Amino acid sequence: MPPNLPFRTIFALGFLLMPLAHARTLHVDFDGGSDAADGLTPATAFKHYPGDPAAEGQARAAALAAGDLVRFKGGVHYRGALVLAWSGEPGKPIVYDGNSDGSYGSGRAVLAGGEPISGWTRCASAAEAGGHPQWAQLWYAWAPGGANALNANLVYGDAQLFVAQYPNQPEPFWMDRVRHYLELDKRRMTQTSIADERLAAFGKDALAGAWAFVFCQRNRVFYSLISDFDAARNTIQFDKVRDPANGKYALGNSLHPEIFDRAGEYVFTERAEGGKHKLYLWPPDGGDPNRAGVSIRARKDGVTLNGQSHAVIQGFKIQQFEKSFVQGQGGSKGVTVRGNEIFAIQSTAQGSGMEFSQTEDLLVEDNYAHHLPRTGFFCAHTGVRTVVRNNRVHMSGRTPIIFYKQDHGRIVGNCVTDCTGMHSNGIAVYFKCSTVLVAENRISGSTLPISLQDSERLTLFNNVFHASGLGTSINLWSGGPLKDVRIFNNVATGSAGDGWARAISIFSNNADAGSDVVIRNNVADGVCLESKNVKRAIGNNLFLMEKYAPRDEGNAVEADSAKVFAGAESGDFAPGPAALGKGADVSAELPVKEFPDYDFGLERAKNGWPLGLLKPLKPEREVGAAGRPESPAAAQAAP
Repeated sequence: MPPNLPFRTIFALGFLLMPLAHARTLHVDFDGGSDAADGLTPATAFKHYPGDPAAEGQARAAALAAGDLVRFKGGVHYRGALVLAWSGEPGKPIVYDGNSDGSYGSGRAVLAGGEPISGWTRCASAAEAGGHPQWAQLWYAWAPGGANALNANLVYGDAQLFVAQYPNQPEPFWMDRVRHYLELDKRRMTQTSIADERLAAFGKDALAGAWAFVFCQRNRVFYSLISDFDAARNTIQFDKVRDPANGKYALGNSLHPEIFDRAGEYVFTERAEGGKHKLYLWPPDGGDPNRAGVSIRARKDGVTLNGQSHAVIQGFKIQQFEKSFVQGQGGSKGVTVRGNEIFAIQSTAQGSGMEFSQTEDLLVEDNYAHHLPRTGFFCAHTGVRTVVRNNRVHMSGRTPIIFYKQDHGRIVGNCVTDCTGMHSNGIAVYFKCSTVLVAENRISGSTLPISLQDSERLTLFNNVFHASGLGTSINLWSGGPLKDVRIFNNVATGSAGDGWARAISIFSNNADAGSDVVIRNNVADGVCLESKNVKRAIGNNLFLMEKYAPRDEGNAVEADSAKVFAGAESGDFAPGPAALGKGADVSAELPVKEFPDYDFGLERAKNGWPLGLLKPLKPEREVGAAGRPESPAAAQAAP
């Protein structure tokens, strides 16, 4: 589909600057409203949003129109489904608002995917706690059917809970960090069993009904329920997994004191009694779960669209859904998701919490997403003019931002921190994307901050990509040609140390990448590129490590980061004396015509092109500020 240029700023910019005159305002108060009311005032609020399948009476009969505003009461947990059944019009979207101006209730309205668990009882003896020696710290209650230990996604007040695991992870959120797993000869692992003498210390009672976390080929962890333990062979049996050829595994969800051994963990009894499951909890603060409030995931999707267009979802806290917090399919146009806090979304498919397909003019901005176990933040399949900007993503268990088959899209000004999940990048631009701008992003604490594959006309400009662990910062993968790729004025660095992984911050195993992949004006540790054509396109870069630095085409080496960056000690990547004015003029190669309303900083460049950042990045705490957590505990934990 050909792009409609200039860019449609009515959704991306004009809507922010011009207040909308709403045709009608409806009010929703899940706790105090009534579907028999008219919804027109706070005193006559609906209980259910009109598109919710559970709505009755006047709420069910109500129909929304272009320009309508639906206000959800702040501080109230909406335990239903936002099925968007109507479309707005260009310039007159239907707005779904979670009390963004603070005038209806207190704080954000919460789109809640969980249901409370009540009736918690403190264990009165070791017998009530399955013989656990710390029985006095433990509580139990009964959870409804339909969940299991791995997808229960329990929340205690404003804190996540984690299934008991052995060996312990230093940070329990990262249950799939395999460097902390048990290791053994991979020949003792099959697709359905593990033989290990260390299992004898646990015994059948502790292992049958627990879970095995098995590290398999293709960089995946599979979670499988243990059905039996053969004490004579020290072997556990479990449901079939894929190719367990790495010799690493962990155990989870058992009352054995070496597995269930610290506050903040739970054990979910998989065998139901009367349709319910006994649930044991070690409260993270030693408190009473009846007072703190504990909830378990109960709903799959928070907001769903099937072709509905010209809608705005803003100002909510969205938490604890099983599959996604926003799901859009079928050709939606002009949809905006902005200013939301997204927390504790755990996709059972280990996908993305927000997924759209076949869209035009999708805008995702100013959201703050954090603590998404085994789940990414955003994924778009097949779209035109998708914009993802100024979002903050912290501790996302899968790739936070993914573009597939996007045309004239932008990923601009986002901040991604501590996203080191299994099989995860910071940003991925994959599979037939065309004319995509990736600019002013700050990606740190990610194993692979950005990956490109099988796409064309891509521009990486003015980003900071900092890889962690054994990762490489900018990655050009095989699996299809990369054409017309411009990598200009970025900072691409790795983790501490002087080994290969730290030295290679720009990496390609794509032999199909041609001479139209151009790498200029960057500050990087070093490069490793298989394509000889790409090597000839590297020029006017500054490298921090001499061993992996090409010395032709105007490239230079400076190992002293204090000379390269103005504030290296504080994490400020502004160009220092070794980088100022040393770059080449690349203005003619930037996609200015394709993105006419993006400021490439060319006025600033009149004073000379630097190596590294041309434009300063927005401070981290200002990115996604509109969606920043409100609760004291969550705000304190947020970076």
